[in-house]
Amino acid sequence: MGSGQPVIQLAHGNAMQVVVDLPGALNAPEKARLILDDQQVSLSRFSQAGALDPQTFTRRVRYQLDETARGAVFGQLGTVEISNNSNRDNLFSIPISALDERGERARVWVIREGNAVTEPVQVVKIKTYQAIISSNAKTS
Repeated sequence: MGSGQPVIQLAHGNAMQVVVDLPGALNAPEKARLILDDQQVSLSRFSQAGALDPQTFTRRVRYQLDETARGAVFGQLGTVEISNNSNRDNLFSIPISALDERGERARVWVIREGNAVTEPVQVVKIKTYQAIISSNAKTS
């Protein structure tokens, strides 16, 4: 085989996949759930990147749909729900740049009912590029 010769050829299959960028400290669970318009579809982990993205400190994870999603099209946006029972006391590791420290308390942006809103968090620990936060912050 000479240089410039293809080594593999990718095939287009019927199984749809969902791509999610998860915080690097969060382990991608085997199972997740896709919420797409008015339907919920179970997902199984297909693959995950071995290294974090150096700019966002996220890990790209691919989930395969366990069943057909009616009306789903390539490039469509949806919501993926994951359960991470290993996070005791609701502790999460996020990129430090995700903290919004304007105002009296640290906050993060979340999507609630289709709207971007800030939610107060308690910063438990600061690392070089990450913050360990708890979503159980008490509002005063």
